[in-house]
Amino acid sequence: MERKDRMLGAAAVAAALLLMFLMDVCSAARGYVPADGAGWNVRICADGEVWGIWPLDQDREVGVRTEDGWNKVCIRDGSVYMEEADCPDGYCVRQGHIQSGLDTIVCLPHKLVVEIVDRGDGQQEEGADVIAR
Repeated sequence: MERKDRMLGAAAVAAALLLMFLMDVCSAARGYVPADGAGWNVRICADGEVWGIWPLDQDREVGVRTEDGWNKVCIRDGSVYMEEADCPDGYCVRQGHIQSGLDTIVCLPHKLVVEIVDRGDGQQEEGADVIAR
């Protein structure tokens, strides 16, 4: 291998690493939620429809009862977690606390999604999904 080939390969690897770093920084900045949760909401969707939206900076417990089952979502200290669920696997309860706009809690048996969204993004546009935005 010639020296020019090695330099070209090193430049390509460096460019790829730089691009990965920038993508990571940009995605983390978009999903960053301040410790107090101010300016962010918790959105709960059941079977693809918005079931409710609550401020992340106000502690509360939300009971979600649908025809598929029952879940208890807790908003505490700027984070959200699923405290109880009557689904057979209980995976949603074991997902733990989420504190970022990049994380979600999903209960597949009950078709329930809990996510943190910017207050300006509390209502999703019709026909647009997260990827399309």
